[in-house]
Amino acid sequence: MPKPSSELKTVTRKQLRGLGLSLYHAAAITKVLKPSTQQGSTYLYSAAEVIGSLRQYMQRSRIKATTRETLKTALDILLDLIGNVVPVAFGTSTDPELSRMTRELMTTISKTNSSLAALKIDAEIKVKSHTKPETT
Repeated sequence: MPKPSSELKTVTRKQLRGLGLSLYHAAAITKVLKPSTQQGSTYLYSAAEVIGSLRQYMQRSRIKATTRETLKTALDILLDLIGNVVPVAFGTSTDPELSRMTRELMTTISKTNSSLAALKIDAEIKVKSHTKPETT
């Protein structure tokens, strides 16, 4: 069953690691945040708060370029996850049916983009958990 669009999007540290962040960076970004909920022993953080913390962390001057790129990639994926959509005045059209259909289309596109971002996060976590470093 699909989640309602009003439901709060959450992110775990493991998901942040799946986006390429190190254990250190995932902890550093979330340690200043209050978990929005808990599932078992896993803390879930609001995606919007994680984005804010990530942006604030990226303002530090001593971050290496490669780390900055990893953080930027994670930020882009999280922004897709929450589906930042600019509200549009659909009521300005003279055709009410066209306005209704446009509103439905934009809502569907937003939900699709959010679902794709969530799937991308899950896929990256699964790939990283199945990829084990080789020992020589």
